Order: sequence, then structure tokens, then C-alpha cells
Amino acid sequence: MKAADCRAAAREDLKKIPAKVYAPLGLLACYLTAIPNVIGIYASAGDVNWGLTILAFALALLAYLYQAAFMLYLKRWRAHVKIGAVKPTFWEVLSSKRIPRLLEYAVLQSVLTQSVDVVSMRVMTDGKMTSGLRFSITTLLAIILIWFLMRLSQVPYLIDDDLLEGNRNGFFDEVNESWRLMKGRCWSFFFLNLSFLGWIILQNVTGGLASFFVQPYLALACAEFYSQILEDEHIFDR
Repeated sequence: MKAADCRAAAREDLKKIPAKVYAPLGLLACYLTAIPNVIGIYASAGDVNWGLTILAFALALLAYLYQAAFMLYLKRWRAHVKIGAVKPTFWEVLSSKRIPRLLEYAVLQSVLTQSVDVVSMRVMTDGKMTSGLRFSITTLLAIILIWFLMRLSQVPYLIDDDLLEGNRNGFFDEVNESWRLMKGRCWSFFFLNLSFLGWIILQNVTGGLASFFVQPYLALACAEFYSQILEDEHIFDR
């Protein structure tokens, strides 16, 4: 499950998807994610501003909900270009059946990330700690957060597949399944995301404008990663 293979497959898929489909959604994904982060920094600087903290949490919740829907939309397009599945619509992904589960996933992500952001900012502004101790604590918190998010990263795909197949799994069943599927695969997923570092830098340098390509490219690579996980599991089961 090499990062290069996932990226190559994602590039081929992206060529077959009209730019008008993914470009505006990619831009929106970038800016929706950036806004709560900026507000969270202001909210945590000095004395905690709980009004801004709550606003940052609510906007982060919206961003994660959108990001999950965006991932599923690109996953559906991937199925369309590869096997001729029905051409998807974005609102189809945000159906009444999916929104509650995706919202639960968004809440979980938002709680994890915003909690770490608040604690990290408090640590970094604590004058009683040495700079080395502040750096060590914030680095440890970041590592723990990334590890948790990677173990939970397959939840949106599992939600979508469960509903498509008519399964009666609950949200925590999908959380547990993602946790299981990512066991031993976190490093591969980490290096896949790390391989996009240059693209992320380009996205930041252009003020987010490059996200019209970067975000769909990354989403398709992650969908390819999930597909390879399923193939591995199928081979193992046989």
C-alpha cells in the first residue's frame, strides 16, 4: 500500500472528473477548515474567550461535516469513473440517513481537535514553564491527536458503505471497525498524507487558491487507500 500508488491512481481518476465538479468544492474545503483554526488561535490567546471558543467549535463542526461529505462525494466519483457506478450528486451524500452519522463523526473530530488546540495554546502561553517543556508537551499532544485521527479516518467511508449495503451498524460500530482496519496501517496512511506536504505548502503559499486541485487530489488518494484496505481484507479473509 504505497503512497506513490495511491497518488498515481488518484491522478488518473482526477483526469476523468470534470474540473467544475471538484474545483469549487476543493476551495470551500480549504477555507472552511482554515477559519475555525484562526478563530481558535485568537480564542485561546491569553485568557480564554469562551464565546470565540464556542464559535470556533461550531465552525470546526461545520468544516468536518463538510469535509466528510466531500470525501464521500469524491469516493462516489471514483466509483463512477472506475466501474461505471451512477454519477453522484453532492446533496445525495448529505442525505437524511447520512447526516446524523456524519455529524457524530464531525462532533468527535471537533472535540478532539479543539480540545488539543485550547490546551496547546494555554501551554504555549504559560510563562511558568520552560520553552523546552512547552515544546515537548505540545508536540506530544499533536502526536496523540494525529494518531487518534488516523485510527478514525475510515469512519466516513464505512458509514457510506454500511448505508449503501443496508447494514444496521451504529456509529460506534463504524468507529470500532475503523480502529481495527487502521491497526498496522497508520504509518502507511501517515506517509500518504506526508507525501502531499509539497502540495499543502503550495496551497498555503497561494492563499488557498491551489486547493481547487490539492483537496480533490488528496481526497481521491485517501479513497484509493480505503479501497486497498478493503482488497487486503478480502484477500486475507479468503
